[in-house]
Amino acid sequence: MQKYDKSLIEVEEWKEKVYQDIKDLTNEERIEYFRKGADKFLSEHGIELRQHRKREAVKTTDNTNT
Repeated sequence: MQKYDKSLIEVEEWKEKVYQDIKDLTNEERIEYFRKGADKFLSEHGIELRQHRKREAVKTTDNTNT
């Protein structure tokens, strides 16, 4: 009989729980599920992320015909 590390067993249990939680959700609902989980984790650990501005698309010129 093979003995498994306790942390590996915990990860497998967590993975199964998450699967059971999301298996019937739409993609949008899954995204919201993970977003809420991430927000909760960040809040519990006092992590603040900086807001990033969306970059403007850089216009390039095509000089291949010169």
